[in-house]
Parts: sequence; structure tokens; C-alpha cells
Amino acid sequence: MLLHGIMASISEFYSRNLATESNKGMTQKAKSGGTPTKAPLGYVNVGVRDDVGREVRTVQADPARGPLVAWAFKAFASGNWTVAQMHRELDKRGLTTRPTPKRPAKPLSKSGIHRLLTNPYYKGTIVFRGATYKGCHEPLIPPEVFYRVQKVLEGHKSSTDRTQIHDHYLKGLVYCGQCHSRLFIVHARSHTGSIYPYFVCSGRQQRKTECLFQAIQIEDVEDLVAAYYERLAIPAGVREQLRNLVHVRFDQMTAEAKPELAALTIQRKAIEEEQDRLLDAYLKKTLDEDAHARKQREQSEQLEQVKADIAILSHDYAEARRHLEDALSLLSDPAKLYTVANADTRRLANQTFFKRIEVCERGDGDNEPSCDGLNHARTLQIQLEPPYTYFHDPETQEEARDFAAASCGIDTAKRRRSPADMNVATTRSMTDGSPGMTKTAVQPTAGSTPNTQGWLTGLEPAAAWTTTRSSTN
Repeated sequence: MLLHGIMASISEFYSRNLATESNKGMTQKAKSGGTPTKAPLGYVNVGVRDDVGREVRTVQADPARGPLVAWAFKAFASGNWTVAQMHRELDKRGLTTRPTPKRPAKPLSKSGIHRLLTNPYYKGTIVFRGATYKGCHEPLIPPEVFYRVQKVLEGHKSSTDRTQIHDHYLKGLVYCGQCHSRLFIVHARSHTGSIYPYFVCSGRQQRKTECLFQAIQIEDVEDLVAAYYERLAIPAGVREQLRNLVHVRFDQMTAEAKPELAALTIQRKAIEEEQDRLLDAYLKKTLDEDAHARKQREQSEQLEQVKADIAILSHDYAEARRHLEDALSLLSDPAKLYTVANADTRRLANQTFFKRIEVCERGDGDNEPSCDGLNHARTLQIQLEPPYTYFHDPETQEEARDFAAASCGIDTAKRRRSPADMNVATTRSMTDGSPGMTKTAVQPTAGSTPNTQGWLTGLEPAAAWTTTRSSTN
């Protein structure tokens, strides 16, 4: 028995030591940029010979599946696809799992497509045991495409943009103006068998609030939203003033970014050195696995944020400048574009312009939404997405006019006293100061007043909703 106990202790020690050494080796491989596990779809594990003839296990892009995975990311980043549509399209294009000796290749599931689109490995990042490392494999996509895909997925989630039984291009974007609960769709059947679709307040329906919001036909909300697009248009002269003002802001931010860029570079180096110290402490067993994973995760999140800030400050906002024209061009005649668009394109248009649409009731003779349930006259209270909140802010438009006046050598105070005279002097870049501009400008809702950073976040590639894809839901 004594000998048996000694042999068992030796076996247990050997097993634990083997697991520890294996874990140490895999962690060290991840730290050095290698892939310690099976490569994800789009890559293949291969063995290559080094200079001295030794076989080295590494990862290479799959020539058959890699291009399809890269296309999936770039297409989904446009904002024109849902996960279900992407699943059908990749199935048509022939993307399948890798075959194994026991399992043949088969098409990916919807959840598999979602896991693929959220895997940071494709942008060159390795996540192992909760810690993040920079991989030495060739990325299939640039990091900005991956982050754009995550934003699109988050937008689908926040807008409940899912194809369900009662689907509609306004679903997930409209809210009750009284209790601020989401409006959902119900199909009411009359005694004659006719079906009438309504938007109903979820707070009242589920008795979560004391809301008195009465159901409204979907057609009425459609008309209100379509009419609101008339207010989104901005005259060409004002758009030109806004364009010039934003370019000046970009120039100022580029000049101011240099000291901050140097500080961020030092911060990035410090975080990377701290990650190295954490790994050394873990390998020397002075730091347990859970603490190492937690600290590495925190450091990785900080490093990703610092790298993102460096990426923003390292250029002259060239990409944002390119998309500035796209954003402003949509404001030339959005009502016309919305009128001729189909349901899918209208959904994209609404997600581009609007963050939230509240349907309110107003009293007779009221010009502003009262949301007090006095009668059935409805109106909309809309919160715009950046940068359109910034473009429609009256103070921003006034600042743009002042900047245009100063560029022409006209005193700002004089321009405000005599807008007609100002217009004659600056016909090449300004429009008249008629009251119609006040009616066109959309008042931002409470808490949505933009600043110099708020509008910048919206100057990303505009959703390509001005063209319609041929694929169906």
C-alpha cells in the first residue's frame, strides 16, 4: 500500500506538472503571436520548414474559404445586410466548415455566422484564456472593418432589426411619447375579417406603466415620418457653409492633436511593458491564472482604446473628410429619396438619420408635442443621429454663417443686423436669412446638443441606402 501510494503521488505530480508546462507553452506561444489552438474558419494549420530544416507549425489563410470570410466582413460592414441574409448568401457562395475524418463539410449555421463576425482573430488579434495578444498571422481584414461590423451588429441589436412575423421598416425605432416605452406591432381583426396593423405601446400593453397612449395605425406613423423628411433638407448654401466650417475644425484638431499623440504613444509603451511583466509573473507562478487573465483583459482593453485614439490622431481626418460630403449630400433632398425607396432602403435611411422617434399626442392649437393624451392628433419628437444633430443645430448653422461672413471680410454683428445685405455680399457661399431656414432646422431633443467631438463620431461611411440591392429578406 505504501508503494502504491508513492506511485500514485508521483503520477499525480507528473500529470499536474505536464498540464502546467503545456499551459505555459501555449501561453508563451500566444504571447509570441502564435495560434495555440485550431485556426478558425478561413485559416488552416500547416507545417513549414525553417532555414535549418525543422518543421514549424503555423497558420496560413485558407485559399478557398479565406476570400469568402473577408468578403463577408466587408459586405456586412456596409450596413446593407442582416445576419440571416448573410447566412443565405454565404450558403449560396459555398462557404462550408472544414471536413474532418469523422465529420464532412457542411454549411455554417446562423449562430456560426454571428460567431465568425465577432471573432477578433480575423483582424490579427489572439484571445487565449481571457487575455488578448497581437497575432503574427496575416489578418484577413483591417481593424476598422472589424469595428464597423461590431457597430452594425450592435445597431441591429438596439433597433431590434430582426425579421419576424410582423416586420416593418419602422419597427424598433418608434417609441411612446408618454411613457417612452417601445411601440410594437399588432394586427387587429375586425368583425368582417379585415386586418388592420397598429403600433401599440408596450408599457401600456404589459401594464408596466400608467400610460394612456392609444394605438395608432401604422399608415399614420408612416405618413408622419415621411412628412418629417421634408424638414431634414438643408439648402445648398448652408451645406456649403457647414462643409467649410467642419474642414476648419478638422484643421484645428489636427494641429492640437500632436501633443496628445506623443502622450498616447508613451502610454501605449507603458501598457505593453506592463503586459510583459504580468506574463513573466504568471510564468513564474507569482500570479495565479484568474488574476492574470483579469489583469491582462483590463490592460488589453486599455491598449485597444489607446491604439484607437492614436489611429484617430495619427492622420489628418482624411476618411472623415471624405464622408463629410456623403453626409451632407443626403441632406439635399432626403424626402425625394425616401419617397422612391423600398421598405429595406427606408429602414436603412431611418437608421442613418434617426436615433429615436417618439410618437406624441398634442392638444388642439399646440405647435409643440404635449404628450398629454388630450386627443388623437399626433406629432413626432425625433432625436437625430450624429452628425445630423450637429448639422441641424441652429447655433452651428449660425456659427457657419458667421464664419462665411468673416471669410468675406464682413462684420458678424452687421451681418446679423442686416441678413439681406449680407446675402448680396456673399452670394457665392451663402443663402438668404429668411424665416424658412428656421422651419427647416430640426431642433435637437434635450441632451443631444452636439460638441466638436459628438459630430465627429458620425462622420463614418454613410449607409448605402440610396441604392437598393437585389437580394430579398
